[in-house]
Amino acid sequence: ELVVGFFQEGRLTHRFSFSDSLRAEAKDFINELRRRKMQIYILSGDRQDRVHRIATELNIPLSHVFSETFPEDKAQIIERFPQSLMIGDGLNDATAFAKASLGISVRGSMDIALSSAQVYCARPGLTPVLELLSLSDRFRTTMRRNLALALFYNSAGAALAIAGFVPTMYDQRNSH
Repeated sequence: ELVVGFFQEGRLTHRFSFSDSLRAEAKDFINELRRRKMQIYILSGDRQDRVHRIATELNIPLSHVFSETFPEDKAQIIERFPQSLMIGDGLNDATAFAKASLGISVRGSMDIALSSAQVYCARPGLTPVLELLSLSDRFRTTMRRNLALALFYNSAGAALAIAGFVPTMYDQRNSH
């Protein structure tokens, strides 16, 4: 929580409290990443107490939390993790996006995000990231199925050609 006080002639006249709250879908989003067997880390420029509070709320181990980081720090941390997915708002994450295997910017500073992240989600929230991950899963499944079918088709065709049931290009050239 951030508290700001306004003083007039040395006397407190107004006090304002600000606190961050998690996005409504944050817990479900983190749980989906866990279901996908992803390790989750927080890299934030915010103060340690704020970041630790959010990590605790999301059940992320404090050993996976980096607070008060500068953009260069984030990039160095990301470099330690091959095959990393960096999700951020694009504003202070440009260098980390560039170092990650995949950088996804969620509704932040569009100019920076478009030049450094590989994916920019124009819709607000974290749901577009989950949709992207689901699309990736469907693509991977389709590719595996197509490769298996091609392997079977080519193997069967080669076996039939070797057995003499299918004429080969060699047979066709030599028959003239």
